[in-house]
Amino acid sequence: MKKSIFTILLIAISMMGQIPLSFANDKATEEKGAAGQESNEKAAESQNTPIIIPIGSFVAKRQISNMQISPNGKSVLFTLLKGEEQYLLVADLTKDGLKVSNALFKNKDIYVSSPRWATDKRIIYTLNFQTRVKRTKYKLWSRMLYAIDRDAKNLIALRTDGRTGTKSLKHIDSADLINILPEDPAHILVGKSRNKNWVQDYYKGVISDVYMLNINTGEMELYMRAPKIRRVRLHDWYSDHSGHIRFGYGKDRKGNSVMLIRGKNEEDWQQLNKNELFEEGKFSPLQFGSKPNEFYVLSAMATGRNTVFKFDIASGELDGKIFEHDKVDVSNIIYSYKKQKVLAAIYYDENRELAFFDDDYKKMRMTIKKALGTDVFIQSQSKDEKNMILLAKDDTHPGTYYHYDVARRHINYLAEEMKAIYPEEIAPMEGITYETRDGISISGYITLPLNYAGEPLPTIVLPHQNPQSRDYKDWNYTAKYLANRGYIVIQPNYRGSTGYGHRFQSLGDGEWGGDMQNDLADAARWAIKKGYSHPDKICIMGKSYAGYAALMGVATDPDLFKCAISWGGVSDIKQMFKDDRALDTDGAYYQRVAGDAEKSELQKISPISYVKNISGAVLMVHGEDDDYHKVKQSKNFAKKLNKAGKVFDYYEMKDAGHSLNTTERKQLFLEIVENFLAEVNPTDILRGLKKEGKLAKKPTMTLSNR
Repeated sequence: MKKSIFTILLIAISMMGQIPLSFANDKATEEKGAAGQESNEKAAESQNTPIIIPIGSFVAKRQISNMQISPNGKSVLFTLLKGEEQYLLVADLTKDGLKVSNALFKNKDIYVSSPRWATDKRIIYTLNFQTRVKRTKYKLWSRMLYAIDRDAKNLIALRTDGRTGTKSLKHIDSADLINILPEDPAHILVGKSRNKNWVQDYYKGVISDVYMLNINTGEMELYMRAPKIRRVRLHDWYSDHSGHIRFGYGKDRKGNSVMLIRGKNEEDWQQLNKNELFEEGKFSPLQFGSKPNEFYVLSAMATGRNTVFKFDIASGELDGKIFEHDKVDVSNIIYSYKKQKVLAAIYYDENRELAFFDDDYKKMRMTIKKALGTDVFIQSQSKDEKNMILLAKDDTHPGTYYHYDVARRHINYLAEEMKAIYPEEIAPMEGITYETRDGISISGYITLPLNYAGEPLPTIVLPHQNPQSRDYKDWNYTAKYLANRGYIVIQPNYRGSTGYGHRFQSLGDGEWGGDMQNDLADAARWAIKKGYSHPDKICIMGKSYAGYAALMGVATDPDLFKCAISWGGVSDIKQMFKDDRALDTDGAYYQRVAGDAEKSELQKISPISYVKNISGAVLMVHGEDDDYHKVKQSKNFAKKLNKAGKVFDYYEMKDAGHSLNTTERKQLFLEIVENFLAEVNPTDILRGLKKEGKLAKKPTMTLSNR
C-alpha cells in the first residue's frame, strides 16, 4: 500500500470548520417542511402532471448512514457524505438534535463501513480501499479493522496477519468480527483462516480459527483452534455472551451445510448435519438467548416454512416453537437481554410485519408507528434499552433517522438519509396476487404512476435480479424512476423466490427459461386482463438473472414483450456453465439452473437460440470487466442480432464489473434506458421530454442497429 494512504488513515483530522456542527431538530424540520411545501405547490401547478425527478436524485448516495447509539445512550456515531468525501462523525444527542463533537475520518477514495461502539469511549470500524494487484492492471477492494477513541485519538490498525504497524501490508485482511465482548472492554473476537494462503481462504469465506484482539494495543492471541473435519470448510462462528464459541457453520465440497455445536464448557464438538432436521436450506442459526444453552434458530423441517424455535445447543434438540406463519417464512426475531425474552418475530407478507410476544413492547412499537406514519426499524439501542435510534422508511422514501427516548416517550428528528427525495412525489407500491397458467399463486407488487387515471399504460415487468431472493415493499430506485417517467411497473416474486417457504423456492429448481419464465409472462397477461397495461406496450427489464429473463422473454414471447432491457444478462447457458466450470450435470449449480436437461439440450433455454423469433427492440448493457457473467454473453448476442437485422442497442460499460455499484454507473445506465424507451416504448412523459429536448444525454453505443 502507498505511504500516502497510511498518512490519511493514521492522522486524526480536525474538521470543525468544514462540516455542519449540529443537526438541529427545529431547523431541519423547518427546511424539510419548506421544501415539501414548495414541492406540493409545484405539483398543484402542474395539476395531473407529476414532477419529473432528475435521474441523479434516484441514484444518489445516501448522505447519512450507519447511525449507531453509544452504550450509555448519550452519543451517536454515523457516516456523512459531503460531495465526494465521506466523514465518520461522533455527535452528542441534544434536545435540538445532533451536535457533532469529533470527526474521526475523512476521505473520498476509501470508505468506512460497519462502524460501531465497542465501549462508550472506543470505536471500531472497517476501512475499505482499493489496491492494485502486483504486475497486473486489476484492482481489488481490500478491508481492514481499525479502532479509535471517540475524541479521534489512539487510532490503530487491528491487523490479523501476524504483523504490527503499517508496513508490508498485504492487499487484504481476513478478520471477521464475531463478538465485541461487552464485559471485556479491551477485547473483541475475530475469526480468520489458519492457512498460509489466507487470502484465497478469505475469498472462499473460510474463517477457521478464532482470535482475541486487543482493541487498545492491536495484540492478538489464539482463542480457539477449530476442529479439523475432512473435506469441510468452516465459515461462521457464534459465541455466547461470555465469549465461549458454541456454534460453527460450514460447507462440505458438495456444498452441503455442516453445523457444529458444543456445551458451555469444553465438550467435544457434535456434528448436526447428519440428522435430517438440519438439511441444507431448512435450518439456520439466529442468536443466543440469555441462558447458557438457549439458542434461537429457524427450521423449515416441520412445515416447509421457516419457523422460529428455541434450540438446546448442548443437546442438539429443538426446545419449543416460538412462532410460525401459515403462509410465509419468518425471517428473524427481536430479543431483549434486559427482559431475557423474545419480544417479537419478523416476517414479510405484503409488508414487513411483527408478531408480538410482549405487551409493553407492542404498545411502544404501535405508538412509534402511529406517530411517524410509516414502517420503523430500530437501528440500535443503548445497553439499558432506554434510548434508541429509529430509521423510518418505506417504499416511497429511503429513510429518516430519529432518536427515541423510551422513558419520556419522546421522538426527536435527527437526519434524512437522502434529502433529494420527497415521499409525496414518489409513486407507492401495492401488493398483487395472480394465478399462473399451471395454477400456482404468485405474489408481487405493482407501482402505478402518480395521478394514474385508470387507462392502460406502457408497462415494465421488472423481475428481481437474484432468483434466490425476493422483492419487498421497499425503496427500489429503478422502479421509482420508471414510475416517475409514467410506466406501470410489475415486480413478481416468481417461483424460486425466497420468503414463501421451502416448497415454493424449490419449484424454481431447473426452471430457468421454463416455469420461472412463464411466471413473468403470466404477470404481464394478468396486468393486461386487469386493464392496467396496454397489450402492445409491455417491456421486460432486469439485471443479472433478470437480464437473462428479459432476453428470454422477448425471444420466446415476441407477441407479448415489445422490448427487452438487460444489464449483465446471460444469452448462452452452456457457455455460462463453461465459464463457471460447472458442466457437471449432477452439480448443485447445474441442477438449480437446468434441472435434468442434458448438455445437448441447453440451447432450449438460451436466448441466443431464438434470435430469429425476436420482433421487438433489445437493449443490452454489460460491464467490460464482468467476471460473473462474461461480457461475451452480451457481445455475442449483439453480433447475432446485428447479423439477423434485428433492432437493438449494445453498450459496453468501461471499467465496470457485474454490479452497478457506483452512482455514476447507475445514472449512465438509466440515461441509456431513458433514451431507448423514448424511442421504442414511450410514455406521454417521455414524449414530452423528447419534444422539449430534455431527455438524458445518450452515449455512443458500442454496437447498434436502431
